[in-house]
Amino acid sequence: MKPSGGLILLLLGLLAVCAVMPAASGNGNQKPGKCPVAPPGMNTPNCDYKCKEDVHCLGPQKCCQWGCMRICLDPVKI
Repeated sequence: MKPSGGLILLLLGLLAVCAVMPAASGNGNQKPGKCPVAPPGMNTPNCDYKCKEDVHCLGPQKCCQWGCMRICLDPVKI
């Protein structure tokens, strides 16, 4: 089966868009502020990862390490 010219153009267009898009990791995804300090001796029953980077959090929230969890929290102004 021979691919149509339209399909080839669509695939080339998608490749071009992916090539110019910024990567979804690295310091370019850091939001202003810093994470609040976790309370001393904080123990959590489970180690949930609700986010990986700040871009995974809504609005101004940052992805913060609290104990063994990574959760979205409102930042502390610096």
